[in-house]
Amino acid sequence: MKRDDAWAGLLDADEKVIWQGRPDSGIKPTLPMIGNAAVGLFVAFIGMRGLIQSYANDQTHSNFPLFFICGGLISAAYAIFAPGFLRRYTWYTLTDRRAFIAKNLPLRGRTLKSYPITAETAIELVDSTPPSLIFASENKSFARMFFIDRGPSNSEIGFEYIPDARHVLKLMRDIQKGGT
Repeated sequence: MKRDDAWAGLLDADEKVIWQGRPDSGIKPTLPMIGNAAVGLFVAFIGMRGLIQSYANDQTHSNFPLFFICGGLISAAYAIFAPGFLRRYTWYTLTDRRAFIAKNLPLRGRTLKSYPITAETAIELVDSTPPSLIFASENKSFARMFFIDRGPSNSEIGFEYIPDARHVLKLMRDIQKGGT
């Protein structure tokens, strides 16, 4: 059977799309987000303190504290706003065999990753607002930060912040049982 839609060449001949959705792109506070924002604000505070001290000592030629202020504020803003921004350019698709996560990020372009849904796939419903479904993970290594190797980290993958997560969980359970 020849497929004429956008999925032509991506799905198996008898594979069917059974659900599509998008994540909520709002700000969703998480502990890592709050921690990273707090560190950024602390760095900005140190820079502000240094700037005040340089003016108090009549050293107005020193712009070095501005580096800390700007870097800290940018870091805090990134921690708060980047996850929602990235979700704004994300699409989810569930077929009768696989879960797809598509992204079309500015400057980075399009990516499409698929994750098989089998009887062995562990699926976790995360009770957030709206809920999320986690069904895969991958190891990511982080770059060195301040000459400290942070080592590899396990990153959870799934359909984040989808309003109909319970319905999608039922569909995934049906796939695991061999039905659609």
